[in-house]
Amino acid sequence: RLRLRTQIVIVASCFAAALAIRSIVGIWVPGVVPYATFFPAIALAALLGGFWPGVVTWLLSVFAGLLFVTVEPFSQLTLAQATSASLFAFAAGVQLLIASAFRDLLWRVWRSEARYRAVVVDAANFLSVFDSNGACIEPQPSWELLTGMQWPGYQGLAWLDAVHEEDRGKLRALGTALDGGSVTLEVRIWDKPLANWRWFRVRAAPLRSVDGHAVIEWIGALTDISERKAAQERRELLLEDMRHRAKNFLAIIHGLVKASLPKNDAGAAAFADTFLARVRALEAAGDLVMKANAHDVDLADVVPAAISPFLAAYGPRIAVDGASLLLAEATVGGIALACNELVTNAIKYGALSNDRGKVTIRWRINGIAGGERVLFEFLESGGPPVRPPTREGFGSRIIRAAGRSERDHSVTLDYKPEGFECRLEFTLQPAASN
Repeated sequence: RLRLRTQIVIVASCFAAALAIRSIVGIWVPGVVPYATFFPAIALAALLGGFWPGVVTWLLSVFAGLLFVTVEPFSQLTLAQATSASLFAFAAGVQLLIASAFRDLLWRVWRSEARYRAVVVDAANFLSVFDSNGACIEPQPSWELLTGMQWPGYQGLAWLDAVHEEDRGKLRALGTALDGGSVTLEVRIWDKPLANWRWFRVRAAPLRSVDGHAVIEWIGALTDISERKAAQERRELLLEDMRHRAKNFLAIIHGLVKASLPKNDAGAAAFADTFLARVRALEAAGDLVMKANAHDVDLADVVPAAISPFLAAYGPRIAVDGASLLLAEATVGGIALACNELVTNAIKYGALSNDRGKVTIRWRINGIAGGERVLFEFLESGGPPVRPPTREGFGSRIIRAAGRSERDHSVTLDYKPEGFECRLEFTLQPAASN
């Protein structure tokens, strides 16, 4: 909002200019319309000063226009003069309202753009504007500081010369990709001051026509991610080294267990086989976690890896059914151990202890209020009649511990005569929006 002194200056300037022009024109053309020059004065006062400066200019213009018509008292106005003055007052009033609304709209647009730029510039290094084909259409000072290119040297598609040749294809494809919405890419751009390639995340958003079909231009926000990329590379090297060392360590454990077994001791051999099977299940899950380089691992990858020691002999009789499902590392490790234990029990006592029994491992997700409910099932069929155990051993405790870190965790062990069933349920937290 403008100060009162500024508003007075705007009103005085607009009205004085309109009055002077009207007086000069009236000397040369006496029959000119008395209100013609006051229309732009009212519009300018409303656009520059706001509603109330426009109102004051409007009132002064009506009064001045009447003075140009007659110097007699206003009561002596003819019908034509009164009608002309009324029409001017009405038309100028409508113009005043439109100009004030337009000024308010311009202010809102400017404020929205300023807020947008403040937010984006704070989150990104700089913005770039291109046409629908990806051609640079206006100078970009930030691009010049980064790449050393000078306008118009990067006009059109010449700006791609500063992008690594292996990444240019990604950016050339933006024109087609943007038909589906905004796109985020990671590319290397030449940093002229540092004389080196730096990684940037490019988020490109299309600006569409009024009907929403054609892309008029697109806006790209660039964020420097060089440090994150370098840290990611170091982390990947470290994880690969840890993975290699873990494999060597587990191989040593396997060798020590086998070398330490007493001869002709069936009980010790059985214990060693069970122990090593659990170690292999943990190794398989851990290997997938390290390969994923993330805290979340796909259950569809972990389950086959956990039971891989048994698939060679019992593969056709073990069915795995479940879509891709990313779970926390701790949850995946627990399920891997539980699967290994359950298949081992099925071989010893359950469906895989004869020639016709089958095992089904499956999972699904059901939407509920506040998240998603995961149901993981291990089902046996076709085996010998099932008898509940007289006591709960260590294997049962491993099975019940699977998924314990998840919300609303529950495990059900159902020893049905026709086949053992194990059900694990828990609730996933709703995914955070970007």
